[in-house]
Amino acid sequence: GYYPQIQLLDELHQEEPNSVFIMIFRPIESWIRSANFHHGLSSRWAFFDMPGLILSKEQLEQRAKTYLPKRERRPVLTEKQLHRWWCGHVQHIREYVKEYPSHQLIELDLRNDDDTSSILADIFQTESTCWSH
Repeated sequence: GYYPQIQLLDELHQEEPNSVFIMIFRPIESWIRSANFHHGLSSRWAFFDMPGLILSKEQLEQRAKTYLPKRERRPVLTEKQLHRWWCGHVQHIREYVKEYPSHQLIELDLRNDDDTSSILADIFQTESTCWSH
């Protein structure tokens, strides 16, 4: 797995120093549930080098067992690991934008359809109905 939007922030800054970052939020429990059940997303993160995700010694050993099929090598992430990663990622992006004030950070609430739809419509010059659930 490769996450240029996380791993290449400095390169993105060099190419687009006035870019806008948009972070969509929802309750952390809902986000964790989604990460766990959306096509094994959280287990794929454990298999790749996900910036900021700290794996236990046992999880690293499980991932390193090259004689197993990839699906069986994926360590299971705990809710605590996912929670820490997400909170650390949010803090990292906020600090990055603070360090490079030419960027703008927009934080939206996934559960607030009206405000989020209106803001996205303004940003992308579309109708707000394009962004509702």
